[in-house]
Amino acid sequence: MPNLTFQAPDTLEPPRRFHYEAIPGFYIQSEPPATLNPVRRPPAFGLKEHASPTRWKDFKDCIDLLQHSAPEDTRYIVCWLARHGQAWHNMGTSTFQGNSSMSGWDNQTADPPLTPLGESQAKKLNNLWKAELQRSSDPIPLPTKLFCSPLSRALATMKITFEGLLLANANARTLGERPLVLEGLREVISPFTHDKRSSKTEILRTTRSSLPIHSRQAKQ
Repeated sequence: MPNLTFQAPDTLEPPRRFHYEAIPGFYIQSEPPATLNPVRRPPAFGLKEHASPTRWKDFKDCIDLLQHSAPEDTRYIVCWLARHGQAWHNMGTSTFQGNSSMSGWDNQTADPPLTPLGESQAKKLNNLWKAELQRSSDPIPLPTKLFCSPLSRALATMKITFEGLLLANANARTLGERPLVLEGLREVISPFTHDKRSSKTEILRTTRSSLPIHSRQAKQ
């Protein structure tokens, strides 16, 4: 598996101004009314033209056409966004919701790992990627760069999701081949215990066997 690169906020370049805009028309998740919790996982990650035998080629051609006709200062990027699988604090919230005597149960452990269900959720994503890649004449385009938060649940989800696909080269040295761990790449940096990440030393210790890490200077 590839090395991880850590990058802390104080090592980032000065901020630059960007304007981001989501382009509708490609995925059902971006079309109103979007639902955050679909009953069934949509086929082809929610691609609207999923019934086409050349759906991924058509998708890539559309993005290439947009980029070709875009102004010089405009760039189109396809982002594959994934939430972490169920972690132990999530299970506590859903299990004891409304039970005042168990209030705060989900906030007892810092940086809680995935539950078995969370691991199986990530494995389902791995299987979905593999299924789309097995379309011999029209495989899905794989991401060229991986980014992840330093939280254990996110790192584990990424590892399971792309295991055997993008995380096979332990000696990778380019950003496109190894994940970049970004301190601020989280839903929120909150005062809650379950949102407190492990130290860099602890992350290195617990992930070294499965994610050999090459790190830049970053806060502990």
